[in-house]
Amino acid sequence: MPALDVLMIVIWLGIIVFGGTSGFLRQVLLLASIYAAAILAGVGHPYLTRAFQVLAIKSLSEDLINGYMFFLMFVLVTGLLYVGLESAFPETRPSAGRMGASPLTHGPQSVAVLYGSSNAPSRARLLDTAGGVLLGVVTGLLLIVGLYTAVAYLVQPTWPSADEVRLTLLDQVNRSVLFPVIQEKLPFVYTAFRPWFPPGTPGFPEF
Repeated sequence: MPALDVLMIVIWLGIIVFGGTSGFLRQVLLLASIYAAAILAGVGHPYLTRAFQVLAIKSLSEDLINGYMFFLMFVLVTGLLYVGLESAFPETRPSAGRMGASPLTHGPQSVAVLYGSSNAPSRARLLDTAGGVLLGVVTGLLLIVGLYTAVAYLVQPTWPSADEVRLTLLDQVNRSVLFPVIQEKLPFVYTAFRPWFPPGTPGFPEF
């Protein structure tokens, strides 16, 4: 299995673990951030490319700038939007008693509700954790498909100063085992992104 596939699986598992520790609502925010980033990257990157060509170096090919813009928009918008939503909705923070929460900030009553008198995890906490894990499976799947598409897009044109690196990444993309399986077994992920990605987007199959 190529190293790119291994990295994507690690990211996927990390999102699932994050879903269990952060809870269902935080996963909803992350899911919304990823999908919004996919829309903005798919629809907006050609406009940023044209602006970049006017304002910056014109020696770079349009295809290369498109790849850069698509990749950067997907990654940066996902991160910035999630942080923004997290700040805008502080009530989605993990409740007291879950990993990373402090009883000092939530008070003893919250701890009692979540743990009960015997310190056993409450049903609400367990449901929140399970919901976060289950939604994390879907959220992580969307994230790695978006990342794979962005990488595949980026490595298609020649990189003037680092083409050996590009060729290595391109080989990883072409030898991927994970993503053909996702395309065959879980095509709904690509269906969700298809309205926003231009036809012929590298790394994105045409069904």
